[in-house]
Amino acid sequence: MCMEKWTSYLHETPVDVLISEDLKKALSLANKEMQSRKDIVYLLIDVVITLAQLNLPFRGHNEGEVSANKGVFKGIVELISRYHPPLMIHLQKGQANPKDTTPDIAKKDQLSIVVRYVNINGEIIVSLHDLIDVANCTAVGLVATIVEVFSKHGLLIESLRGQGYDGCATMAVDIMESKI
Repeated sequence: MCMEKWTSYLHETPVDVLISEDLKKALSLANKEMQSRKDIVYLLIDVVITLAQLNLPFRGHNEGEVSANKGVFKGIVELISRYHPPLMIHLQKGQANPKDTTPDIAKKDQLSIVVRYVNINGEIIVSLHDLIDVANCTAVGLVATIVEVFSKHGLLIESLRGQGYDGCATMAVDIMESKI
């Protein structure tokens, strides 16, 4: 009897192997999720680049669900989602769990400053200029941060034009008209 149990034990899968297999399954699932998110991000980046190259506005007059003019970006993303199930699922999850801000993994709100300019050859250049942790997410706080960043880099605010949008889709501030 003891010999049978010992022989049976020797032929069972060791616990460390079972744990290892569970870990592999969990990692595989996490990797698939991460790849799906990467695919969605690359798709969205392509939409952003296309709109920038075509000099098209991103936003519409009213971006509510029943609005006829949600804006070019939102309209294109919704169109693509009809043919791209992972994007459709991602959008549905976002609608089910709306947020006013988009904090990073450390739960900090960040301001991304993207600069679009014409170089000496007449080419339109779009580049991420800065990514900053923001403590004051009001319109005045965001504009003050933008002015500070441009000043730090020696850019004259008087010669710049731009728009800024917060996560609530309620703010469109022309930097030159803001009173700081």
